[in-house]
Amino acid sequence: MKLSSSSRKGQDAAASLGLPLLGIKWQEIANPYMHAFLKMEHDQWGILITEVMPNYPESEILKPYDVILSIDGININNYGTVPFLRGDWIEFSYLISKKYKGDKVVIKVRRGSAICEFITELATHKQFVPANIIGRPVRYYIIGGFVFTTLSLPYIQFKVIDDAINDGACAKYLVENKVLVTFNNKPVEGLKSLVSMVETCNEDFMKFTFGNHKILVLPTNIARSRTPDILKVYSISCAMSDDLKELVKLT
Repeated sequence: MKLSSSSRKGQDAAASLGLPLLGIKWQEIANPYMHAFLKMEHDQWGILITEVMPNYPESEILKPYDVILSIDGININNYGTVPFLRGDWIEFSYLISKKYKGDKVVIKVRRGSAICEFITELATHKQFVPANIIGRPVRYYIIGGFVFTTLSLPYIQFKVIDDAINDGACAKYLVENKVLVTFNNKPVEGLKSLVSMVETCNEDFMKFTFGNHKILVLPTNIARSRTPDILKVYSISCAMSDDLKELVKLT
């Protein structure tokens, strides 16, 4: 469905408001030993803050190793999720995504043995990743069931399309949400760089190395032969975006 020009203007205006983010990095506390190490009560749930971004207002109230117990009175479980519709659960960042610049948020944390409650006013922050790509074609490249795309908030994840060649569940655990660093030990400088290297690869295996030091290996010939079938199963018309097709013609 195409948007009318007035609809696009409305979406662009809404995007320009700048939705706030909570400036932290965190991890689950699902491991019972971690729960015990943090001396949390048996019935306490939450997530562990591992880093607080210095350019966010939350840096004035939150600290690394704080445990966030709730946001606006809604408890966060040890997996970082909160109740959603019809008994489903959703990542707690959903609570922040509903807010706008200037809205207040109540954050309850456990700091050591103390329980603290902070109120902060959310602000927009400098974005190092494009937040809005409305009206722009999505740039992507698919090989062997793996979808690579440029970094932006709507498409920030490295995607995995399940197929026998990639053992979907295992592959997602290893590389989803990770940044690709090298291909066959050569630095990847961008999507065009990756496409050029993959399309001209004449080695038996393709090795993708990610920022978390995990390695993904695909047999070159099998990956190439499986890709058309994967596209057909998932009703994807092409293995790459239009802007990358010209690059392939030149290789």
